[in-house]
Amino acid sequence: MELEAKTTYKTTCSEEIPFEVVYENSDQIFTDCRVVSTEGKAGQKNVVYTVSEINGEVVSKTAEKETVVADAVNQVVLVGTKQPV
Repeated sequence: MELEAKTTYKTTCSEEIPFEVVYENSDQIFTDCRVVSTEGKAGQKNVVYTVSEINGEVVSKTAEKETVVADAVNQVVLVGTKQPV
């Protein structure tokens, strides 16, 4: 007969929030040129998980609560629309 050790606990992890890339047209930049006007920056969030283990192996991990610590900043890329003369 094999005994099973079942454990359930909560843990908090810090996770990265990826930034998005946004494209905007600009008549100040020549066609076929792109310029990054705002650098993207990842955000940060804390996630509380409920973890269940059987005999030391994780059998489930469920996110219970997320708290955003720092919002992500979108990267803005200007796309040129100015025609050469």
